[in-house]
Amino acid sequence: MKKITLVVLLVALARGLVAQDCATCPGSRTLSLTTGLTTSGSVMPNATGAIDPYWHLINVAPPSVNGNNGISIPSAYTVQSGNVIIGFPWLGLYPNAVALSVIANPYFGTNNTVPNQPWRFVRQFYLCQPDSVHFVVDHIGDDLDTVNIFDSNGVSVFSNSGAGWHTIQHFDVTRDMAAGCSYMTVELVNTGHGNMGFAVNASLTANQNSLSNPSTACCNGSMISGQKIIDSNCNGQVDTGEQPGAGWTITLSGSSGNQTATTDANGTYTLQEATQTGFTPTNPASGQFTVIVNAANSAQTFQFLNCPQPPPPPCQCEGRATVDQGPVTVTAQNNTSNANPISTATTSFTLTASAPVSEVRMLIDESRLTPTSGNENCILCRNKPQAWANINAGSLAGVANQITANPSTLERDIRELVFNNGAGTVFNLNGNTLNLTLGVPGVTGLACCTLKAEVCVKFIIRDVNCCEREIEKCLAFNL
Repeated sequence: MKKITLVVLLVALARGLVAQDCATCPGSRTLSLTTGLTTSGSVMPNATGAIDPYWHLINVAPPSVNGNNGISIPSAYTVQSGNVIIGFPWLGLYPNAVALSVIANPYFGTNNTVPNQPWRFVRQFYLCQPDSVHFVVDHIGDDLDTVNIFDSNGVSVFSNSGAGWHTIQHFDVTRDMAAGCSYMTVELVNTGHGNMGFAVNASLTANQNSLSNPSTACCNGSMISGQKIIDSNCNGQVDTGEQPGAGWTITLSGSSGNQTATTDANGTYTLQEATQTGFTPTNPASGQFTVIVNAANSAQTFQFLNCPQPPPPPCQCEGRATVDQGPVTVTAQNNTSNANPISTATTSFTLTASAPVSEVRMLIDESRLTPTSGNENCILCRNKPQAWANINAGSLAGVANQITANPSTLERDIRELVFNNGAGTVFNLNGNTLNLTLGVPGVTGLACCTLKAEVCVKFIIRDVNCCEREIEKCLAFNL
């Protein structure tokens, strides 16, 4: 049965095979992971255009996928090395190793300009039993490479960064390795301009006859890699400067479970990203890939692009709203029959709107008393807050009012009414009548204490397009 490994650029996840016994998968004490080897173990010619049978390209560094022809995952192509550039032999490990790149050309004009978006190559190897393995490795990359070694559980056991395109980096380490499919990766960053590639000369030595190359019978694994990219301009492709998305969950689901699983009868998996608030999938629009594994030791890569959701569109304020005012009727109370007289002023308004309405707010914007007979002291004896245009009652035909006033209780001072039929509902204003009763000062019966009241009422009408229109009407009447 095939096994499959999920590798994500931001967080590497891997699972190894259950170890085969060494009788089924015989090994040797030594193995070479050198770039540019044939299946018989000989070094390929130092020429451009051949495909390495063991090293695979598993991650494409954006935006290069949009700018270069010839990238074909999982193919890693040989490129001729050794040419002297600025006094240094370029990737000069030949004849021990042949350099590789993502296309059959050492010159790569379009570069990945963001260091945290590397190209990634992988080379699998197999241990038929647990063993101690000695790694002796020379490596070099243009512009910069990092070599990582992972055990069969996908755990990194060693990492070594290169020193630049003109310097061969060396390491010599020993690690205890579990049985199963292990692998070495090279992360290649090409932030400059011009040539691009890497070369590895790697010799492995085990204590026992444990090591072998991957095969159908042993280390029958395939690899899926993925990248999570924030598609900042929402065009469905990776563009210069667009960054990886950290913290996203990518799940590989098969008939036997999630992440690493045995393929079903069709070798089919579903690669699904977990959506996040504030983002919309742009490529694929479903946030999901169907993966079909047709061959052992194959490699496929997938990119998930998500677009930050734009802010809500600005209000399209169209149409109109009107408020027409009716006459004012004053019902007076005097201090001969009530120690705290509060008169009332009643009026009505006719409201229309060309678009459905979600809410009408009405508030007392201004109220003013002035003496008409020149006696300023009249204002002092009538200066109660509840008598300065306090809302006594209000109703809008066909719409519920959300605040109920009771100004007959002097402790209440209501200055605003809100009319709606509940969240998410709308209504039409087709000449609906809004009745309003205000509390105003009582009368004294004294000729020297005649007052003029001026009250301005503001209406805020919010329509279904979230547009608000403010209309103000002012009343004037004598007390």
